[in-house]
Amino acid sequence: MLEEEKRLPESKIKADIEEIVQGKYPEEKQATIGENRGQLLIRIPQFVRHRMSLKKGQKILFKIEKQGSKQTLTVEVIK
Repeated sequence: MLEEEKRLPESKIKADIEEIVQGKYPEEKQATIGENRGQLLIRIPQFVRHRMSLKKGQKILFKIEKQGSKQTLTVEVIK
């Protein structure tokens, strides 16, 4: 059975829009890399989890791009 989509309350939508308009909406945030039994772990900030509706068990794709001495890691959520 498919999970029904839940609509955000109107007050939450207005609050999110207000954050964007005022420039308070964070576009990036630093995270610390941890380690457990040889695997590196990255904590996903709560605001990212809530805004993207991330759930345990979802798959993510890591992409590494190299341009000269600069390396960029892109994380894509596969829904």
